[in-house]
Amino acid sequence: MSLAAVVFAIALPWSLPSAVSPAAAGSASVEASAFGSMAPAPAVASARPMTFLPDCPASTGRSATILLPPDAAVTQPGGPLEAGDEIAVVTADGGCAGSGVWSADGLALTVWADDPFTPVMEGLMPGAPLQFMVRDAATGTIYAPDDVSITYTSGYDPTGGFQVDDLYMVAAQQSQSTAGGSGLPLELGQNYPNPVRTHTTLPFSLDATMPVALDVYDALGRHVARVADGEYAAGAYALPFDASGLASGVYVVRLHAGETLLQRRLVVTR
Repeated sequence: MSLAAVVFAIALPWSLPSAVSPAAAGSASVEASAFGSMAPAPAVASARPMTFLPDCPASTGRSATILLPPDAAVTQPGGPLEAGDEIAVVTADGGCAGSGVWSADGLALTVWADDPFTPVMEGLMPGAPLQFMVRDAATGTIYAPDDVSITYTSGYDPTGGFQVDDLYMVAAQQSQSTAGGSGLPLELGQNYPNPVRTHTTLPFSLDATMPVALDVYDALGRHVARVADGEYAAGAYALPFDASGLASGVYVVRLHAGETLLQRRLVVTR
C-alpha cells in the first residue's frame, strides 16, 4: 500500500455514506449514516407574530419607525384597520422590510434598511418608497401595495423616500373625529423635499377650524412670501411653494394657527 493510501485510510476510518434517496431526503428524520443517527433539528419559534404576510428580517441594525395611531388613516378596500389585521412594508421585489399586527392601541412599525454587507436584500434601500401590504384578519384577504395608501402628518417625504433613523407619523382617520375635530394634531410638518432647489411642499394639520397664516422668512427675519391666509377647516393640508426665486440659504416657515405659532427651517440650495 502506498504512503498516500495509508494516510487517507487513517484520516477516514469510517466508510462513506451511500446516497440518500429523494424520499428519505424529504423525511423528517435521517437514518443512521457515517456520522451516527441524526435527530431532526428542533423548531425555532419566530419572534414575529405575523404568519401570513412575507417573512421579515429580525434586524439589520439600521431602521426607521412608522407610528400608526388608533384609527390610522390607512385606506384599503377592506375599510379601516381592525384588531388582528397585519400590515407590512414591502420592497419592490415583494420582500418584507417590516411588519406588525394591528391593535386598538395603534402600532409602532419598525422598517429595516438593507444590510449592504450581505449578498441578499433584507430591507429597503435609502430613497425607496414606502409600500404596504395589509392582510384582513376577518376575511384572510391580502391587499397589494396598489390597493393600500397611507396619509402622513409628518416625517415622510415621497420624493426622498425611506431614510435610516427617520420617524414617520401617520394621520388619524378624519371620519372618526368627534365634536367637529379632525382627530389630527395641530402641527407644522417638515417641507419636502428639503433642501429645495425650485419647488417644495409645506404640510400642516389642524385639530379644529381656525384662522391660518403660513409665511416664509429669511435668516434676517424679513418676510419673503405668504403661502396661506384665511379660515381653514380641521384637517391635513399640503401647500405648494415656489422657491425658485430665492437665494441659497436657510429660511423659516411660520404657521400662525389661531393663537399658536409653529415654525420649521427650510433650506434652499442651488
